[in-house]
Amino acid sequence: MGQDRALERFQKFFPPKFLGGPDPEAAERWLETMINIFAALNYTEDRQVHFTVFQFEGPARVWWNVIRVKWEREGTAWTWVNFVREF
Repeated sequence: MGQDRALERFQKFFPPKFLGGPDPEAAERWLETMINIFAALNYTEDRQVHFTVFQFEGPARVWWNVIRVKWEREGTAWTWVNFVREF
């Protein structure tokens, strides 16, 4: 399946945007929603990370840009486990 079709399928679940912030419960609820969507879609881990990050805005996007640079520097694999650990 092409990236475009996969993104289209993902968007049909109306995944929520995430801005970040100090409320850990809001972050947990958001992450849980993303996990449920991916359970239905059965995507590869790197695609899950890419599509999750696609939902970041504002402070969450800034945070991700720092993590992405760190991952590139350290050669960290784009796996769901690594993403959730950072998140």
